[in-house]
Amino acid sequence: MIVKPTFIVGVPRSGTTLLVNLLGGHPLVAPIYETRFLRNLFLLCDRLCWFYGESLSRKLAGAVGEPFLKSRFEKECGRYRRKVIAYNNIPPEKNGIKQSYESFPFGESFCLKYDLKDVIRETDAWLDTVKRAPADCTAIWSTAKDYIDRLFAIHCARMGKPFWINKTPGFLNHLGGLSKLYTDAQYIHMLRDGRDVAVSNLSLEWGPATVRQAARRWRDLIRLGRKTAEARQLPVISVRYEDLIESPESVLGKIFSFMEVDAEPERLLSLLPIFRARTGIWRSAFSAQDREIFAREAGDLLIELGYEADHGWLER
Repeated sequence: MIVKPTFIVGVPRSGTTLLVNLLGGHPLVAPIYETRFLRNLFLLCDRLCWFYGESLSRKLAGAVGEPFLKSRFEKECGRYRRKVIAYNNIPPEKNGIKQSYESFPFGESFCLKYDLKDVIRETDAWLDTVKRAPADCTAIWSTAKDYIDRLFAIHCARMGKPFWINKTPGFLNHLGGLSKLYTDAQYIHMLRDGRDVAVSNLSLEWGPATVRQAARRWRDLIRLGRKTAEARQLPVISVRYEDLIESPESVLGKIFSFMEVDAEPERLLSLLPIFRARTGIWRSAFSAQDREIFAREAGDLLIELGYEADHGWLER
């Protein structure tokens, strides 16, 4: 059995951690949590493609000042290296956990099995490779994939599992770069009622500070992700958090079928409890004004996704 590169994406606080915890209980699949630094990799790869390319803008820029461009190139590589180190440098007192609310139910606290030394070594090796002028843009993205594959392979080896599934919700608005890095990847888009997402986000110290901001982010991220997936014809399965809570065995069966992975959902569910109290929390948390604000910003998407039949929920 071969498991293709699989990414769980979604608006933050949509249940992606619950899903990867369930799927990560599979004996062959190692869960990888939060690799947002890849967004910086996508950006650098695009810039490298321009730097080594033959576009008119590149030729004109070179004619004006090639030494300046080379200096900028070195600075971009150095900036990427610093960001990668900063992102993966988890202080010892955090015991491998990036956020206090994260949960890793496999007898381990660490969300990533490769350590900072591994990250630095593989990052430096890749930067040395791209500084030697890859043949073309395809080669740049290919070497970047090899670099990330090496890190993920370390994680898998230390978990004793041959394949991985990556949970990074924010990749929902970076599907373009992700699909260039992993051309054969498949995606699980986790959806959740935007009103509950807003309540959950507003309880945190980071992210949206108002219902309006939360509604707009939920709406915009979902629409952008769906637009990119459709334009690039990416293989995506959409999963509703509420369905996972109510019918976990059925939903997990559909996901593993999509992934073409043999699995026993009932066994996975015996390893991890599912709590059903986190649906419909907006009903008691939202004021009448909050309802009106959310409806103005994202009410149409609630209806489009089937969370409401019409705007009558404002009065219920």
